[in-house]
Amino acid sequence: MNLDTSVFYTNNTSDIVLFYKETIGFHFEGQNGDYYASFLFPNGAKLGIKKADKEREVPGAQTV
Repeated sequence: MNLDTSVFYTNNTSDIVLFYKETIGFHFEGQNGDYYASFLFPNGAKLGIKKADKEREVPGAQTV
């Protein structure tokens, strides 16, 4: 099984984007304001960081 996309939820998109860019070094693909950011894993899979705005989107949780 190959992972295609994973989405993590957060309350603070700006801090998380800096973490994945500067601390972990993931390739930054783009950002839609403070709402969503996208990164690429080394194997080409995508990591989405989304600002939690729905009841089911719990910061610290993820959707694969």
